Amino acid sequence: LTNKRLYTEDSGGTVIEVGTNPTSVTTGTLTTTGNVGIGTSSPVGPLSLQGDAGTNGKEQGILLKYSNGTEYGALGLNNSSGWPQLMARAGAGITFHTNSDLLTTNEAMRIDSSGRLLVGTTGANYSGVDLTVGDTVDSQNGIGIQSSTTGYGHVLFGDGTGTDAYRGQISYKHGGDFLAMYTACSEAMRIDGSANVGINNTVASSMDGGANNLVVGSGSGTEGMTIYSGTA
Repeated sequence: LTNKRLYTEDSGGTVIEVGTNPTSVTTGTLTTTGNVGIGTSSPVGPLSLQGDAGTNGKEQGILLKYSNGTEYGALGLNNSSGWPQLMARAGAGITFHTNSDLLTTNEAMRIDSSGRLLVGTTGANYSGVDLTVGDTVDSQNGIGIQSSTTGYGHVLFGDGTGTDAYRGQISYKHGGDFLAMYTACSEAMRIDGSANVGINNTVASSMDGGANNLVVGSGSGTEGMTIYSGTA
């Protein structure tokens, strides 16, 4: 049209005008089979939201504002049991809730303002811990590592890249049913399926059955065990 405006009509006969830069659509429903961009002329995916440049860069997302005046940036995901929410909260970092009550209940996970990940709790009890799972209310909490019946489950300790990424390890081998500890990338201790312990060896179960609960040494050179006590 010569006035460069787009019009459409809903099922009730109401004409809806969409201007060249509308601030709102007050009546009717707008549908499209293409990508929609709000605040951007280059949408990526079905819906792209982009705000104006703020003091910290681009401000993007969906903003929910409650009657108490507190603002929350949130994303709601609908399912049959409610509205799980992922949101950014002032002073709390990023939180994930399992229902629609963003203020008080059902917080399942949080990345706090210090970058710590909290699962099942809203606060870390020690500043040096980056991952906290569970809280003092539940009788049991834990972390499960699943792998195949012939594979390994690992907890790795590193200080760099390459082999420095796993200089320390705690590993469980399902095929052999043993738990091993590694230092400086080498196996230092193994507890086998019979609860026999080998320090600097992997052959505890193959030793004499009456003296294989603890086997110390590598089988080469001088080996020994010291009990270090006071004068008493």
